Parts: sequence; structure tokens; C-alpha cells
Amino acid sequence: MIVVFVSNPTSAIKLLEHQVRIMAIQDSDPERRNLMVISMAFIVYFYAGGSLLENEVRLQVINVSFSNPKVLAAIGWGLLIWFLYRYWQKHSSSFTDGFNSEIYRYCNTGYFSKYVSKKLGKPIIKDEDEGYHIDMMIREDGKFGIKYCYATCVGRDEKTGRVMSSSGRKNDDLGEIYLDDFIGTCLRYRAYIECCFRHPSFASYVVPYIVFFIALCGPVYAYEF
Repeated sequence: MIVVFVSNPTSAIKLLEHQVRIMAIQDSDPERRNLMVISMAFIVYFYAGGSLLENEVRLQVINVSFSNPKVLAAIGWGLLIWFLYRYWQKHSSSFTDGFNSEIYRYCNTGYFSKYVSKKLGKPIIKDEDEGYHIDMMIREDGKFGIKYCYATCVGRDEKTGRVMSSSGRKNDDLGEIYLDDFIGTCLRYRAYIECCFRHPSFASYVVPYIVFFIALCGPVYAYEF
């Protein structure tokens, strides 16, 4: 294991405190903030080769010292697990709910329109024109598809992209196309990747779990490397 010593511990501590304050200001969710801060502290300690130079830990702010660092380590791990539990308890379904509302906005994107048009054998036109329009996205029972309809013009929900109003709609000229071939699967994953990077649900609700997992693997990394 490679041990890295900071030449100016006071400056390093001040820098870390400054970063924690920035995170506290930017993130208004206390459960996510607590999990991210303690996970980053574990990552910095283990992956940067941190170590205790003495068997006694002293705090400069108050006149107190700890002669059993193992207990402090156990408390630190306990806090890490506790913050994970509290985060999961509050946001166990947040990603699913947020991601579903975000991915539905992609139903009327250009590449889905071209795919449906090719499968249907008819052009998908603009919302204000008469013809075939993409209605909504289908995500159920592991299937991914697009519903279409024929109408003179349509109006969409700005949040979901779903057709909410239409003029001259023919109810007997509706249908759905499932993206179950190779091209359709590629387009589906393209939409997933774009949605993760362009919208906040992935960064807000999945990244904290990834950071926690990296922190959890810290002792293994420190032992092996």
C-alpha cells in the first residue's frame, strides 16, 4: 500500500471544509448531501493512501484526544451505512418516478419518428399538419414501443410529450410499434443514455449509490494497491 502524506495538512483540511460547504449550499437534500460528503471522505482517505501517523487522534478545536482510533473507524463505517439507509429510505422510488417522466419526453424525437415512419410505411409529420403523429411512448412488461395516431393537428404535454389534444383524430387509424429489433433496441438505449446525461434524475438519485459503492471498495483498493 502506498501512503501519501500531505505537505500542508492545515491547507488540505481548509480545502476539504470549503468543498463540504459548497456541497451543502448546492444540494438542498440533506440525505443525499450526507451520503455524498461521507462517501467522498472515505474515497479521499482510502484511494489517496491516507493513514494515521500515531495511535492517538487529537482535535485542534477542542481539548480532547482519542487513544482508540478503531472505535472512530467503526463509528465512521456506521455513519456511512446509516446515511445510505436514510437516503434509500427517502429516495427508493424517486429515480423510477423521475426517469419515467423524463424518458417519455423522447417519444417525439427525430430518430423515433424516422423509425416509426419506416415501420409504418408512411411519413410522420409535424404536429400542426394533418397526417400520422406519434402519440406516446409505451413502457410496460419489459416492452418498449411507440403509439401513433392520425389527426389533423395535435397538442402535446410539454413535460411528457404525449398528445393531450387533437383535431380530426381518427380512432380507427391508431396503432403501436414495438422497438424489438436490433435498430429499435439501439434507439431505445440511445434515448436512455441521452436522458441520463441531459436530465437530473440519474445524477440526483443513482450517482450517490455509485459514489457509496466506490467508497465501500476503498479498503480493498488500499489493501491491493
